[in-house]
Amino acid sequence: MKKILMLVLSLAMMACLVLGLSSCGLFDFVELETPGTQQGGGHIHHFEYIYNGDATCTKDGTETERCNSCSATGKTRTKTGSRLGHNVREVLASDATCTQDGVIHHWHCDRCELNFQDKNGETQLETVVEQKLGHNMQEVHASDAT
Repeated sequence: MKKILMLVLSLAMMACLVLGLSSCGLFDFVELETPGTQQGGGHIHHFEYIYNGDATCTKDGTETERCNSCSATGKTRTKTGSRLGHNVREVLASDATCTQDGVIHHWHCDRCELNFQDKNGETQLETVVEQKLGHNMQEVHASDAT
């Protein structure tokens, strides 16, 4: 039984090779020697790297090989130099009151929502909030009218 199965598979593979039927699917796993191309899915993939849009303020993003005609994907790699950098804006200080928290002077990144001590986004702050003061109640004694 195994011999018959092997014979049938061998004949099918030879038929594909002889007739040039690349779409038969038996050879979809074969990588071609030309960089950026690969056989699969009934045709030869022509890959080009497409940016994935996943860069952050501090890390480069990635790009993935994508076939021009069928959108099949291949390898993913880091897209060097794609890091966005911080987009900071100045936040002025506001004093704390008895009932409301205050905020210290700082720089806020609108992309990553982090807060920084400097406009270059180099020194990150853990908190920018100054706690509300609370009421300072004092006992006042009434005096007689004069």
